[in-house]
Amino acid sequence: MEKTLTGENIEPVFSIIIPHYNSPRLLPRLLSSIPLDREDIQVIVVDDRSDKDIELLMDIKRKYKDRIEFYRNNNGRKSAGAARNIGLKHARGKWLIFADSDDYFSGSFSKMIDEYRESECDIIYFSADSIDNVTGKRSDRHEKIEKKVKEYCAEPSRANENRLRFTVIEPFCKMIKRNLVEENHIRFSESIAANDKWFSTLAGFHAGKIDARDEVLYVITRTPGSLTQKKDEKAYNDRMKEGLKQIVFLKRVLSREQWGELELNPGWLFTSAAYIGYSGLFIFKWMAKYLIKGVRPVSFDQLKIVISVKRNSYRERFQKKISDT
Repeated sequence: MEKTLTGENIEPVFSIIIPHYNSPRLLPRLLSSIPLDREDIQVIVVDDRSDKDIELLMDIKRKYKDRIEFYRNNNGRKSAGAARNIGLKHARGKWLIFADSDDYFSGSFSKMIDEYRESECDIIYFSADSIDNVTGKRSDRHEKIEKKVKEYCAEPSRANENRLRFTVIEPFCKMIKRNLVEENHIRFSESIAANDKWFSTLAGFHAGKIDARDEVLYVITRTPGSLTQKKDEKAYNDRMKEGLKQIVFLKRVLSREQWGELELNPGWLFTSAAYIGYSGLFIFKWMAKYLIKGVRPVSFDQLKIVISVKRNSYRERFQKKISDT
């Protein structure tokens, strides 16, 4: 679908890819933060088989049909990664920009991306902000991205650059050259969770020159009931699997010194699994898988936390069972 301006064919400079699932009440907020009157911006929305508020989604499609390309994930695995991969097939811009349908861009978005449209860098990293969708109060979901960007901008050392390349795994808050992605056949994992980890790791590895800007491009939101907010063993299996795949790859391609500078510790996966309530069998099974691959899954202190949390959990369950009899 080519856009025309004064009789000439205009190819987009920026392709914005948006996976969507059951959030048509929030999608218009994101779309309103994009300058849709600009012919050099291609907007692609890929619906991941939504099953709620379908009529509202159809209303949005009808409203934006002349300006936004809508697609549906009808094949492959149902996931945000699969939807993003469909978006990549249709992207034509020089730069790729990703957004989630319940988030939105900052008021400086248009000006900021214009400043980098002719950049020779392969990836530009930006800072973020975050809010709670229910209370409207500021959240903490942006803090890791903000910290890494600030550290690099203050001191663009090798260590700080590699932390941007390999530990800022979210696809948003970035401009990525499309030819980098296509020439290296980089795609998202079609996993339920952590589908962006492999994509961002490979993009960071293959990128030549990068840059960062300590200014907010994107606002991340926290929504009750989202994948990060609920217990889902299939999703957590994917999170463990994708984390292991990333670490094994980076340990192979980086020097020992570079690996140490990343400070990439998978232990939070195991401590959070304990707090969320996954079984000891589930947690220690994954610890064994990491160890088999030569990866230390937790520090001694983190292991003590996992054991303590599970011991207390089993004690509470035992006491409840006794009191019920």
